This record gives sequence, structure tokens and C-alpha cells, in this order.
Amino acid sequence: MAGKKWTKPCSASGIDGYRLHRHNFKKTMKKKLKIDVANFWKGFREREVYHDYFFNLLRERYDVEFSDNPDVIFFSIFPDNLKDHRNYRCLKIFYNGENVSPPDYEYDYSFSFEETDEKNFQLPNFVRHPFFQEFRKQEFSAPARELRDYPKTKFCNFIYSNPRALERQVFCRKLMEYKPVDCPGRVLNNMAGLNAGWDEKLNFLKQYKFTIAFENVSAPRYTTEKIYHPLLVKSIPIYWGNPDVAEYFNPASFINCHDYENFDQVIAHVKEIDNDNNLYRQYLDVNPVSKNSKLRNFAEAAILDRLDKILAPILQAKAISQGESAKGFFGEYPKWVKNIESFAKKLKKNRG
Repeated sequence: MAGKKWTKPCSASGIDGYRLHRHNFKKTMKKKLKIDVANFWKGFREREVYHDYFFNLLRERYDVEFSDNPDVIFFSIFPDNLKDHRNYRCLKIFYNGENVSPPDYEYDYSFSFEETDEKNFQLPNFVRHPFFQEFRKQEFSAPARELRDYPKTKFCNFIYSNPRALERQVFCRKLMEYKPVDCPGRVLNNMAGLNAGWDEKLNFLKQYKFTIAFENVSAPRYTTEKIYHPLLVKSIPIYWGNPDVAEYFNPASFINCHDYENFDQVIAHVKEIDNDNNLYRQYLDVNPVSKNSKLRNFAEAAILDRLDKILAPILQAKAISQGESAKGFFGEYPKWVKNIESFAKKLKKNRG
């Protein structure tokens, strides 16, 4: 035969060599996976679905397609007139970046800000945001460096549209007694607004020495992009929210309102930093990801490994129903999967 000479993949010969070669080839093939999404925020389906974090992450290991008859559905907490997770009979994975959750009987697994356990993988919402893996490792690309190195010529900003969170409004008004604070959001608006999108927000934040970074509520583990975005662009966050936020971000890199008795003390410290360039540089120069930071748990490989573990039984059962071997690709499986394999073999033997 013309062309390259075929070489055996190992010392095995004949049919055994062919089987091993075929097995190694199959291991490199991506398993087909059908997914769908429901109950995400307004505009997600129209603008973001093909940029979705889970969709693109899964494509690294799976041949992924959207389907009305999915193997798995990812859903969140928002009303959805087109699709509702409760109408599906498949594996359900709940994703939540907010401080609310549906009853746990409505989903099989979840990714949320809560601690990792058998049913949940801790995944704060900022893990999905631009440059997070670079930030986690503190190894930045040119676009990220441009954001971080931009001159900070303005004082402080406040970007919020939810009027129900009152603590941050009280703080902002107090800080305004010292210097003007730029507010492009609907709350306390005093300038032109921003378009929706992370890129425009990050390009806005990069101009400021300080960012008011208050969560909607104060609750353990509930940590969002409010603190991540300013730290990414080296705007010092004035943070209020998760009392345990130092488990994620180096406390020397931001102003933690929970370390002070009241907002007046916080503002006094902001003034001190604003008027002392050496102190200001200390906040900017410290690594915001401390040695024991929980951010180190959020590598993409770790997230994919958890998804593999979740998806393995349903994909293996699907493979068995299509006549494929249950051994070798994902390793050990729960007893119910092995029982399906045994039943399939007996059925095939009886039919033969």
C-alpha cells in the first residue's frame, strides 16, 4: 500500500494489536452530548447561549449540541416563557450565582456559591467572567494587562441598578460628602449610562482608583463579580457582603467594610489611601490571590472533572442502549449502570 507504513501501536500483534489500536482511537473520540438551557436571565437565550460558560467548557471534552430532547439541561432561577426545567425528564443541573435556590428535589446536581459536597460544586459566578483563569494564576494576556495598567485618573465609581439594596446607597451618599462618585447605573444616576456587557463595564472601571463593591445582601460564601471586576482592573474594591471573603481574595488587596465598626471608619480609611500614594500602591502591588485562596479550587480542569463524574452514568447508559461496551472509557460505575450492562448482554445472547 502506498503512503505511510502502518506501525503497531504496541507489542501486541494480529487481532490483539488491532483491538488495542481501536481502543486507543476510541479513547480520543469525544462523546456526543445533547444539552439545553432554561430559566436563565433575560436576554440569555438571544444573546449569550452560544457563549455560555458550560457549553464552551463541555466542548473541550464532548461533542456538544443543543437539543429539545437533551441528555442534560442546565437551568437557573429566572422566569422563562419559552422553556421551564420542570417540563424536562432528563438529568438536571442547577446553576446559581444568586443568594436563592429552588427546592433541592428539582435538580440532580448544582453549581453554586455554596460549599462543595456530593451534590454541589462551589462555583461563584465570577468564575464565568472574562480573564478569571488568568486572574487565578496571575498570568495575564495583553488585553488583560491593558485593563490593569490603565492610568487611574478618577476617584470612585458606583454601578448599580437594583434599588432594593440600601446599604450601598447609604455608603455612596456618605462617600459623596468627601468627593463626587460617578454613578452610571440606574441607582443614584448622575452620568450617562453603560450598555449591557462585561467589556464596557471593565473598560469603565479601569479608570478609577476605587470601586464601591457591595453585594445585594451579606451572607456567608455569597461572593460575586462585584469584588472580582475591580480587582481584575486594579481598582481598589470597597467591599461589603460575604463576611468570609478573605477566604477567596487577599484581604490586603481591598477595603473590607466588615473589618470596621461603621461606614464612617471605612470612609476615613478611603481618604487616607486616597491621600497617601505609598499606601495606595501597597494595595495595588499585593497579589490578590493568596496562597490558600479558594480561587485555586476553580481551575477549568477541576470543573470539567466534576462534570465528567456527573455525566458519566447517563452517557454510559446511553452507550449501552446503542450497543457499545460499558468498560474502559469512564471507569467504574454505580451498580445500576452495571446491571443495565448485564441485562443488555443477556438480551443480546437470547436474541442470538
